[in-house]
Amino acid sequence: MAPERPIATCYLAEVYTPRHGVEEQRAEIERIDRAVETLVAEGVAIRHLRSIVVPREEVALHIFEAERETAVERVLRDVGLEPDRISIASDIDVPESRRRRLPSGNGRRRVTGGDPQ
Repeated sequence: MAPERPIATCYLAEVYTPRHGVEEQRAEIERIDRAVETLVAEGVAIRHLRSIVVPREEVALHIFEAERETAVERVLRDVGLEPDRISIASDIDVPESRRRRLPSGNGRRRVTGGDPQ
Protein backbone atom coordinates (compact mmCIF):
# COMPACT_ATOMS: atom_id res chain seq x y z
CA MET A 1 0.00 0.00 0.00
CA ALA A 2 1.39 3.37 -1.01
CA PRO A 3 1.88 5.94 1.77
CA GLU A 4 -0.81 8.59 1.96
CA ARG A 5 0.43 11.74 0.26
CA PRO A 6 0.17 14.93 2.29
CA ILE A 7 -2.52 17.42 1.43
CA ALA A 8 -0.96 20.84 1.31
CA THR A 9 -3.53 23.49 2.19
CA CYS A 10 -6.24 24.07 4.79
CA TYR A 11 -9.33 25.95 3.55
CA LEU A 12 -12.14 27.59 5.48
CA ALA A 13 -15.43 27.84 3.58
CA GLU A 14 -18.04 30.23 4.93
CA VAL A 15 -21.62 29.45 3.89
CA TYR A 16 -24.71 31.52 4.65
CA THR A 17 -27.39 29.24 6.13
CA PRO A 18 -30.57 31.25 6.72
CA ARG A 19 -32.89 29.73 9.30
CA HIS A 20 -31.28 26.28 9.10
CA GLY A 21 -31.94 24.18 12.18
CA VAL A 22 -29.46 21.78 13.75
CA GLU A 23 -30.94 18.72 12.02
CA GLU A 24 -30.80 20.41 8.63
CA GLN A 25 -27.18 21.37 9.30
CA ARG A 26 -26.32 17.77 10.23
CA ALA A 27 -27.90 16.51 7.01
CA GLU A 28 -25.94 19.12 5.05
CA ILE A 29 -22.68 17.99 6.66
CA GLU A 30 -23.47 14.37 5.81
CA ARG A 31 -23.99 15.41 2.16
CA ILE A 32 -20.65 17.22 2.23
CA ASP A 33 -18.95 14.06 3.53
CA ARG A 34 -20.52 11.96 0.75
CA ALA A 35 -19.40 14.49 -1.88
CA VAL A 36 -15.85 14.39 -0.46
CA GLU A 37 -15.88 10.57 -0.65
CA THR A 38 -16.93 10.80 -4.32
CA LEU A 39 -14.06 13.15 -5.15
CA VAL A 40 -11.56 11.01 -3.25
CA ALA A 41 -12.73 7.99 -5.26
CA GLU A 42 -11.96 10.04 -8.39
CA GLY A 43 -8.43 10.65 -7.15
CA VAL A 44 -8.91 14.18 -5.81
CA ALA A 45 -6.95 14.91 -2.62
CA ILE A 46 -9.45 16.45 -0.20
CA ARG A 47 -10.57 15.91 3.39
CA HIS A 48 -13.45 17.46 5.32
CA LEU A 49 -11.94 18.15 8.73
CA ARG A 50 -14.72 19.88 10.65
CA SER A 51 -17.80 22.03 10.42
CA ILE A 52 -18.79 24.73 12.87
CA VAL A 53 -22.34 26.04 12.83
CA VAL A 54 -23.13 29.50 14.21
CA PRO A 55 -26.96 29.60 14.26
CA ARG A 56 -27.36 33.18 15.49
CA GLU A 57 -25.15 34.43 12.66
CA GLU A 58 -26.83 32.09 10.15
CA VAL A 59 -23.46 30.79 9.01
CA ALA A 60 -21.65 27.48 8.76
CA LEU A 61 -17.87 27.25 8.60
CA HIS A 62 -16.55 24.14 6.85
CA ILE A 63 -12.88 23.30 7.20
CA PHE A 64 -11.15 21.24 4.52
CA GLU A 65 -7.68 20.12 3.54
CA ALA A 66 -7.20 19.99 -0.21
CA GLU A 67 -4.60 20.37 -2.91
CA ARG A 68 -6.69 23.04 -4.61
CA GLU A 69 -9.45 25.48 -3.73
CA THR A 70 -11.41 24.22 -6.74
CA ALA A 71 -11.91 20.87 -4.98
CA VAL A 72 -13.59 22.66 -2.05
CA GLU A 73 -15.73 24.68 -4.46
CA ARG A 74 -16.78 21.51 -6.26
CA VAL A 75 -17.78 19.70 -3.04
CA LEU A 76 -19.95 22.60 -1.94
CA ARG A 77 -21.46 23.07 -5.39
CA ASP A 78 -22.22 19.32 -5.64
CA VAL A 79 -24.33 19.54 -2.46
CA GLY A 80 -26.09 22.74 -3.57
CA LEU A 81 -24.18 25.21 -1.42
CA GLU A 82 -22.75 28.52 -2.58
CA PRO A 83 -19.88 29.63 -0.34
CA ASP A 84 -19.73 33.30 0.56
CA ARG A 85 -15.99 33.00 0.92
CA ILE A 86 -13.26 30.36 0.77
CA SER A 87 -10.04 31.33 2.51
CA ILE A 88 -6.70 29.66 3.05
CA ALA A 89 -6.43 29.00 6.77
CA SER A 90 -3.87 27.67 9.23
CA ASP A 91 -4.76 24.63 11.29
CA ILE A 92 -2.82 25.09 14.52
CA ASP A 93 -3.30 22.49 17.22
CA VAL A 94 -3.45 23.65 20.80
CA PRO A 95 -1.12 21.43 22.87
CA GLU A 96 -3.00 19.04 25.14
CA SER A 97 -1.33 20.65 28.17
CA ARG A 98 -2.96 24.00 27.26
CA ARG A 99 -6.47 22.61 26.80
CA ARG A 100 -8.33 23.32 29.97
CA ARG A 101 -11.90 22.54 30.77
CA LEU A 102 -14.00 25.42 31.94
CA PRO A 103 -15.30 25.03 35.47
CA SER A 104 -18.93 23.93 35.51
CA GLY A 105 -21.51 26.57 36.25
CA ASN A 106 -19.75 29.33 34.32
CA GLY A 107 -22.82 30.12 32.23
CA ARG A 108 -21.39 28.74 29.00
CA ARG A 109 -22.48 25.49 27.48
CA ARG A 110 -21.70 23.39 24.47
CA VAL A 111 -24.69 22.82 22.23
CA THR A 112 -24.80 19.20 21.14
CA GLY A 113 -28.31 19.12 19.76
CA GLY A 114 -31.28 21.38 19.26
CA ASP A 115 -31.19 25.09 18.71
CA PRO A 116 -29.53 27.31 21.31
CA GLN A 117 -31.84 29.37 23.44
